[in-house]
Amino acid sequence: MKVFSKTVSIATKALLTLGGILCLFSMLIGSVNAIMRYFFNSPIVWGDELAAYCVIIMVFITMPYLELTDDQICIGFITGVVKSKKWLKFLEYFRSVIGLGITVVMVIVGYDAAQRSFNRNVITAVLRMPKGILYGIVTACYAIAAIVWILIMARKGVYIRDN
Repeated sequence: MKVFSKTVSIATKALLTLGGILCLFSMLIGSVNAIMRYFFNSPIVWGDELAAYCVIIMVFITMPYLELTDDQICIGFITGVVKSKKWLKFLEYFRSVIGLGITVVMVIVGYDAAQRSFNRNVITAVLRMPKGILYGIVTACYAIAAIVWILIMARKGVYIRDN
């Protein structure tokens, strides 16, 4: 279990790094495209679409790291009001179960969407790239996030923040 947990930790950090690279690339291509459009009146036709896809992939590819470090968005007000450690533990467990459930549903739906997209040969507007690739990347990120949720629940039990 320790080796598996360490492997997931390394993989999620690698995904975070890749997300940073995608963010930089998106900013670069967007900036170059803006310069080409406004100063030379010759935009890169595929630039905006590629930058948008990079941002979309970046958002989902960093999600497993956020789950692992417990930096996902949550409602801190509820845990700030509840004083009992027992109830806090229950709320954190409930949040983990709900989070895991949502990620599992997203894996199932994402797999179906990717498969249908490939079967129907759906492609992007400008780049002419199969949309199934994008859906597959998002689905893989949700699958990794589900594994991370399971590890969080199994390894630490339920994590209680020190607020």
